[in-house]
Amino acid sequence: MTAPVLDATGVTKRFGGLRAVAGAGLQVGPGEMALVIGPNGAGKTTLFNCLSGVLAPDEGTVLVDGVDLTGRRSHEFAAAGVSRTFQHARMFGGLDVISNVLVGMHHRLEAGWLRGALRLPTVRAEERAARDRAMTLLTDLGLAHRATDRVDDLTLHEERRLELARSLIADPLVLLLDEPFAGLGDEESRALADEVNQVRADRDLAVVLIEHHVELALELADHVTVLDFGQVIAHGPPATVRVDPAVVAAYMGTA
Repeated sequence: MTAPVLDATGVTKRFGGLRAVAGAGLQVGPGEMALVIGPNGAGKTTLFNCLSGVLAPDEGTVLVDGVDLTGRRSHEFAAAGVSRTFQHARMFGGLDVISNVLVGMHHRLEAGWLRGALRLPTVRAEERAARDRAMTLLTDLGLAHRATDRVDDLTLHEERRLELARSLIADPLVLLLDEPFAGLGDEESRALADEVNQVRADRDLAVVLIEHHVELALELADHVTVLDFGQVIAHGPPATVRVDPAVVAAYMGTA
């Protein structure tokens, strides 16, 4: 069996007397997609924050490619190969599309401030390579024609594809997707789902998805973890989880 790229065990996070996440675990191998679902307030975002270094868990461990990152900061998670998108796209307004993609590469660029200030040939070569990489991603995601447009002019679907491009430019091992289909129509959601699946297959990425568009997400996922009040109440393949009585009672609403 292939070792998991992301291996989180016993993750617990408290806020005062409230346990937002209690002993959650998640193991995702290369090329796999794990879905995390649950009602509002179930602890999904808190778990994501612990998996990306935004929050340090009070208990448990988070390993990425065998490296223990528990308690490390978000930039250290990023350097180790964890990339994340957000439900509300965080764009740099006023900048063009390709510049917003290049922001995702900043922690991988090797030129220091002195070489950058002197505009040495190695710096210019590194910048050209990063820009070429950004254009390749924009082409793959159907945004090449928007490269020099301001992000303020993008549609919501284009914003989601742009954020996906930005999350991929640093060549991550793990991709955390926070409600990528929120606000999109059915046709746009399915188009984005196809793009995410293609990216996962091409790059052998370990993907973790939070999504309220449950039916579509269940079609994509290899396995599902269901949270309720911070507790894992079910885990397994989509076909099993969707008919689990605890899941039906807590989240689905119908059998």
